[in-house]
Amino acid sequence: MNLRQAIAAMFFAFGALFFSSLPGAFNTIGLSNTPPRKEIIGSLALQFAFAANVFVVLLVLHVVQWLLSKRVLACDVNAGK
Repeated sequence: MNLRQAIAAMFFAFGALFFSSLPGAFNTIGLSNTPPRKEIIGSLALQFAFAANVFVVLLVLHVVQWLLSKRVLACDVNAGK
C-alpha cells in the first residue's frame, strides 16, 4: 500500500464514521431547558467543524504527497539522462 492509497483509505473511513455519527446529533435530552432545535444545531455545528478540520488535514497530506511524488519523478527522469 502506498501513501496515496493510505490517504484515500483514511478519507473514506473518516467519511463513513462521520456520516454514521450524524443521526446521533438528533438525540436530545428531554430534561434540558434549552429547545431541542438549539441542541441539534449545536451538535451538528460541532460535528461539521471537526469534519472540516479533518478534511483539511487529509487535503494537506494529499497535496504534500502529490508534490513529493512529482519531485521524485522529476529526479528519477533527470538521473536517467
